[in-house]
Amino acid sequence: MLELITFGIVTVVMLLAAFLISLKSRRKITLEERLYHRKTSYRVEEDRELNVIERLELDLKQSRVNISVSVYFLIGIVGAASVFFLFQYLLEDIIIAVIAAAVIGFYIPKQLLVILKEKKMQEFDNSFSKALKRMSASMRSGSSMLQAVQSVVDTPAMPKVIREEMALILIDYDYGDSIDIAFRKMAERTGVKDVKSIAISIEIGMRQGSKLFEVFDSYVNTIMDRKESEAEARATLSATRASVNILVSVPFLFTAGMKVMSPGYFDLAYGYAGGLGKYIYFAIYGFVIAGYVYLVRKCNIRI
Repeated sequence: MLELITFGIVTVVMLLAAFLISLKSRRKITLEERLYHRKTSYRVEEDRELNVIERLELDLKQSRVNISVSVYFLIGIVGAASVFFLFQYLLEDIIIAVIAAAVIGFYIPKQLLVILKEKKMQEFDNSFSKALKRMSASMRSGSSMLQAVQSVVDTPAMPKVIREEMALILIDYDYGDSIDIAFRKMAERTGVKDVKSIAISIEIGMRQGSKLFEVFDSYVNTIMDRKESEAEARATLSATRASVNILVSVPFLFTAGMKVMSPGYFDLAYGYAGGLGKYIYFAIYGFVIAGYVYLVRKCNIRI
């Protein structure tokens, strides 16, 4: 029982620390600093291969989850500590607890980043499709490409994230970049493939004299069709995901419940073949977790 209480206290304290660090206000960056950073960082990334920390920083920046690298690693430490105490309580073996903490503690922040990034990408898709609709309407009424971008920036009803990105496009253009290059930089900042496709379409359209508003309308229809297909797939798989979440928790809840009600209930099983029973149970838990990860990835539809 003492291990369970310690596990709960340590988990709460470390989660509270991660929460407080994430709430720390960031220093406001001046326009000059922002421009200098943008003119150096993204071009350097194209010229050399990023190391692990730089790649992580770029992923965090593109995901827009407002998590720093230190908070990311702190989440991993919290997850590893939680898993360590959980397996130490369930299987009463420090070696198993360390192995589980090392493996799952590495996986937890990575999977959390994937989930948050996916959510932010969906929000950005909605904002980007609205911006394309607005730009298409402006260009149909006779506005130029830059005026269409400016109309998105000046529209209060537009989501904040897309207005900020469009404002950066105008800044890039004012400092000498062509409009298609400005959209390419936007694709680098956000990591969204649709933005890169739009940049290529703008470049080709401007060379051939095509009507860009027709290109924007086509992309809006494509994005909406994709989102509709993804929603249908998620609705179809929602029951499967719920079943997977329930079933994977059963062995852990059963073991924890029996440990609380009867601490010596698993002593005979754990002591099988000189303590080999603990590792058999650990292998069973490993198969359950691996199956859960596999099924979750199969249920995560991205068209």
